[in-house]
Formats: sequence, C-alpha cells, structure tokens
Amino acid sequence: MKVSELFSTYEAFKNLSNKELPFAEALTVAENMDILKTAYDVADKKRKSIMNDSLEKDENGDPISVGENQYKLRAGNTLEKDMWSLLEEEVDLKELTKIAREKLADISIKPDVLLAIKKYII
Repeated sequence: MKVSELFSTYEAFKNLSNKELPFAEALTVAENMDILKTAYDVADKKRKSIMNDSLEKDENGDPISVGENQYKLRAGNTLEKDMWSLLEEEVDLKELTKIAREKLADISIKPDVLLAIKKYII
C-alpha cells in the first residue's frame, strides 16, 4: 500500500469508527485501524517534518505566517518533490479484514469516505 492510500484508508476507517456498528463490524474497524495506526503515525511524522523543514522561520524559530493557516516557504525548498516522494512510498502491512456490505446498510457515510475503503467492503 502506498502512503497516499494509507492516509486516506486510515482516515476513512477513523470516520467509520464514529458510527454505530454491530459488534463484529466495529471490532473489524478497530482491528483494521490498529493495523494501519503505526504506519500512519510514522508517515504522518515524516509528512510534518517535510512541511516544517520547508517553512521559512523567524528569529525565534517559528514559521512566518503570510495569512490564516498559510506560511512562507523557505527559498530553494523541495516541498513538492519530497511530499510526492513520501506519498509514493510503499508500506508493507498485514492484510486488512473486509466488512460485509449488508452490515453497513443502516449507517450514513459520505461517498468520499466510502471510496477510500470500498475495496475492504464485500
């Protein structure tokens, strides 16, 4: 699984974990999240490091803000290249457990969340 898929899959299962599900499916979601969690945390730490290393800092070492949630990029930064490189990295994970489609029939879920985990629903 690529890191880009890891991010979207973990976030989708996290969203699904906020839904009321039958016990077996809730357990499957929790187990899948456990499988993804460590790799997600490592990749997210790398992502944050790439972002932090690409920002221009003031004399106190704080990122220079150029607007709400916007920061000045360091000259010569390689943010885009480094981020794409991270997102394309392969992560070796234990296989995730699939969930029966009929067990999710009574919940509401956004299509973009469903898209990220569609291949884990049978």
